[in-house]
Amino acid sequence: MKIGIVGAGNVGRFYGERWVGRGHAVAFSYARDVGRLEAFVAGLGPSASVLEVEDVAAYSDVVVFSPPFEQIEHAAARMGGATGKVLIDTTNPFNPERTGLVELGTATSAGIVAGLFPGALVVKALHNLSLAQAGDATGRGPAVMFLAGEHNGAKETAARLIVDAGFAPFDTGALSAAKLSEAPGPLFMNVYGVTEVAEAVAHATAHR
Repeated sequence: MKIGIVGAGNVGRFYGERWVGRGHAVAFSYARDVGRLEAFVAGLGPSASVLEVEDVAAYSDVVVFSPPFEQIEHAAARMGGATGKVLIDTTNPFNPERTGLVELGTATSAGIVAGLFPGALVVKALHNLSLAQAGDATGRGPAVMFLAGEHNGAKETAARLIVDAGFAPFDTGALSAAKLSEAPGPLFMNVYGVTEVAEAVAHATAHR
């Protein structure tokens, strides 16, 4: 599978490296320090590359949208759309200093991103654990990564990539259900195993 990552910061590099290790072709784009990104990609082998963000949609089977929250509109404008593409949104509404949350009211980061990409098959995923939690998860069995979206085929693709990254997917339903697992939702930053997650989601849903 060809995966294009928009936002090659810590999150994008973490998952991209894992997918390269599982045989996917991964193109990284939209980094603050292109030289540092090029050095990182050079260490991953021929299946990894650096791409201009404007070329990501044409290259990719799946776009992973992972810029800082304050840059989502700029990144989306440079991409120029992703009609018909599976687009995995990993963002959370943190402020630029990551010292607090951006108040969205009843909106979600997933809904905002979907509005920036009309025609894309948007799935919220790879957003509910910190990298420290995600890095530790492989030592204690697969931790759950939540996903939400309107398109079953797109969610199946996202679920495959979650598994390939070393985690267990759990579908919470429509894209509006991202409210449960995005910051500051009740499922955010909680590590669940496959045997306990259904109860946690049912409890969170009942009290939303």
